[in-house]
Amino acid sequence: LKCPLAQYMNLLICASFAMAFDPRSIVNAAMATIRSIPYQDQCTATGPHPVSLITLDEQGFPSARTVVPREIAPDLSEFKLNSRTQTRKVAELQRNDKVTLNFQDQRGRGGWLTLKGTAKLDSAPDGSTDIVVTVVQLEIVSYTEKAMADSDGWVPAVLRRDNGAWKAA
Repeated sequence: LKCPLAQYMNLLICASFAMAFDPRSIVNAAMATIRSIPYQDQCTATGPHPVSLITLDEQGFPSARTVVPREIAPDLSEFKLNSRTQTRKVAELQRNDKVTLNFQDQRGRGGWLTLKGTAKLDSAPDGSTDIVVTVVQLEIVSYTEKAMADSDGWVPAVLRRDNGAWKAA
């Protein structure tokens, strides 16, 4: 049996937990999560930090691969990736510009950071392809950074871009 009072109290706890985070603190927690991810057995504040890039194939199935961002905007609004031009990821992005970036936090109890957005393809001077991801939504559960929308870590803290700024979703 479900207890309505218990459900109500859980909602209040979840709401108060989520309200403790303003968008800036969520973005800071997300950036701390990214900075914690090692690459080639090294972990530095400036990176690089690998991420899963998820696109959609011709049949609509997700395709995931690990990439290393070349640049990350300080407010996490934009990520610049690079790829050889004749790759599957570039072909998939030419068909559908919707992407997801997913960082996995392996510190302590773990967690994850998901960034959803659209990708724009640009020719790079060396003949490769720059992939510029404009982020429209950020979702995070981080036990280490205490960034989540509930006290148990089942509900992510979610931000959306609105007129150039992050807003709680």
